[in-house]
Amino acid sequence: MTARGGSPGTVARLGARLAAAEARLVGAELRRTARWAAAAAALAAAAAVVGIAAGACLVAAVVLGLATAMPAWLAALITGTGLLVLAGFLAILAREAAKDAAGALRQTTDRAREEGRWMGRLISSNGK
Repeated sequence: MTARGGSPGTVARLGARLAAAEARLVGAELRRTARWAAAAAALAAAAAVVGIAAGACLVAAVVLGLATAMPAWLAALITGTGLLVLAGFLAILAREAAKDAAGALRQTTDRAREEGRWMGRLISSNGK
């Protein structure tokens, strides 16, 4: 049976079923997105812990290496400045990645709203 030839009650039931199916789809998409975000966060945390340990060793190596050619305080100052510049660059990259994630969530919710409006128009136009 098509929605065009159905009674208003049939159209309303079909619309309700379609709305429920869309709600389940949006929920599944949001759960999938949340799972990927959680996995990414866990991997980032693990990488950060290992990176901190490796980074500490490398910073010590750079400072000790530079200290053979200059005073130790100057070697530490140069190394620290370089690390601050790198930290700023990484913070900019993190901000852009967060914007991308927010955009994907916004697209999903916008699509769900638009489909809800479309179903409302469909049901109201078939009830007349």
